[in-house]
Amino acid sequence: AVPSISGPSGLGPAPASFDFVSRVYVPYGLSATDLAFGMGAAEQIIYDATERYAYAVSEQGVLNVVDYADAAAPVVVTSLAVDLRGAVATDVEICPERGLLLVSVSGEVLNIRTAR
Repeated sequence: AVPSISGPSGLGPAPASFDFVSRVYVPYGLSATDLAFGMGAAEQIIYDATERYAYAVSEQGVLNVVDYADAAAPVVVTSLAVDLRGAVATDVEICPERGLLLVSVSGEVLNIRTAR
């Protein structure tokens, strides 16, 4: 069930608590061993509930993919990571209806196409 969050429009009561389900460390680079605090590994993150993937963009210019097929044991899928050629990623969004993953970067326009 999706928790309802109370807000200005009165969407319902706020959750009283959250249960810890899992933890995953997202690398800041292309390798699963690129782990360190303060590296901006997950500058922005978005979850695709249809495909059960989370997409995280790093300040080091990498888009990482986390497979949440099993929410209790998420897995970073390094084979799906995308090198943004060092561009500083500032946002990531999805449009599941059109099968789009959109990444904004600062400083330059990139045209990176990957097989789906």
